Amino acid sequence: MTTTADLPVEHIASTVPTAKSAHTLTLPNEVLTMIASECDPADLKNMRLASKLMHQVSTEPLSRKKFSRRRFIFTYQSMKALVDITAHPVFGRHLECLTFGNYRMRTPDLSDPKHNDYGVRNHLNEATHAAFIDGEDHIRMLIAALGNLQTCGNTNVVLGIYDDVHRGELRRRGYAFEASYQDFHARWVDPSGTLRAVVSAMEQSKYPLAALKLCLSQDSASLKHLVGTETSMIEKFLPHTPATHRIFADIQIDVWQRRGTYAKLKLLSHLTRLELTRHAIEQPLDGYSLMRFSERRYGVVWHAIQSSQLESIAIERSDVEFGELQQFLQSHSRSLRSLELHQISAEVYNTAPTLAFLRFLRYNLRLNYLSIDDLVVEDRFTGIEFASFGSEKVVCKGEREVVEGLDKLIEDFSQEAWYC
Repeated sequence: MTTTADLPVEHIASTVPTAKSAHTLTLPNEVLTMIASECDPADLKNMRLASKLMHQVSTEPLSRKKFSRRRFIFTYQSMKALVDITAHPVFGRHLECLTFGNYRMRTPDLSDPKHNDYGVRNHLNEATHAAFIDGEDHIRMLIAALGNLQTCGNTNVVLGIYDDVHRGELRRRGYAFEASYQDFHARWVDPSGTLRAVVSAMEQSKYPLAALKLCLSQDSASLKHLVGTETSMIEKFLPHTPATHRIFADIQIDVWQRRGTYAKLKLLSHLTRLELTRHAIEQPLDGYSLMRFSERRYGVVWHAIQSSQLESIAIERSDVEFGELQQFLQSHSRSLRSLELHQISAEVYNTAPTLAFLRFLRYNLRLNYLSIDDLVVEDRFTGIEFASFGSEKVVCKGEREVVEGLDKLIEDFSQEAWYC
């Protein structure tokens, strides 16, 4: 396998030296292994393992807890760690998801940085990182890391990108962030460049990508940059791309909302299954906490969804307007066979939209699987609950059972809605 010792990297600043601890662990290997298997991932760093002991605790429990999901940034220090981790005979096999930060450094706007020590150091640090990126050393090191994963037989790793900063604060720190940026700040975002590097390394190494993951902040323009233009790298993953150039992989988009929750969109199984979490399939009110599921938000991804033959749709923890949801389902009526609605809230003016929606499911779709759990219908003005399907989960398997289940729901709802 390739390690960083095999990768000549020029014009790169040396890594920041770290102080050596005067104390090392002398516990038996069995005890160290037991500690690693029992403690939480956040507590593993408190073990302060000396590097010479790491091979002694390179067990599967430690690998699964500490190395399954890792974040990195495009600096030499961070990418060096990635190459070495993937070259490890145990750690590399248990990697499941690798994502790379979008934020970069840039030269500060100082009139005379030569007379400003902070400015001089910042300028030199930024120049070092810029040379690393401009020389495509980050791509070469990522190619080496992906090659290591293939060598150890790990070809199911999810690759992606993430926003380091949310709401003006650094929320996600990639590996070696402090060592790379020291006391300086990353001040601009480049999601397209980050994704382009990931795709380039994947294609050059011929790594069989399992899924593409985008972890973005609603406060940044990352999602807009990636889905708002037809020249985006994400086009390679969408169905209207020529088959000879298309990358067949699942797509996962997580958007960190301003109120702290995540809106999630997943396109799975060769774009035949859609999963939505914390979305609004309706016109949201001002200050709404859910992500609007619309063309404006998702751009080329929205068009890809509309043109795909969805066989399965799952929506949970979302708000819907029955008319808009019905219109969306109608566009996939020929292929749709499975529908799951969990923790759904709908506001209506009267019972008519709910009955119309249930009848639509009954007569316009040919479902062989239907699951409804915690679907609440309320009056838009009074808040009075028209209906709740949360008392017991409705699960129907098989086309005949789905029809019978919908007939019962329609009958029960019609009888209970007299007071409205």
